[in-house]
Amino acid sequence: MKRVTRVLMVDEARGLMKITIHYEPKQILGCAVLEIGSGEALATLQIAMAGKPPDTRLRDGVFAPPTLAEAFDSLCTGVTQ
Repeated sequence: MKRVTRVLMVDEARGLMKITIHYEPKQILGCAVLEIGSGEALATLQIAMAGKPPDTRLRDGVFAPPTLAEAFDSLCTGVTQ
């Protein structure tokens, strides 16, 4: 969380964000967010999950800062190989 602009702005870097992705077809199964303002990130993920996109959509996505959702790109980096 220490690289997320929103977290740095409120000076609250404690927290955790974890995403669960099914290996094939690389779809997002769920996410846990323990952070101030986690509802914002979870709402974004719920909308994404409704469309059943591959995890690369989050990895390659551009999320407006300063939001917790901007953590999704770094969270999914290295997952898809």
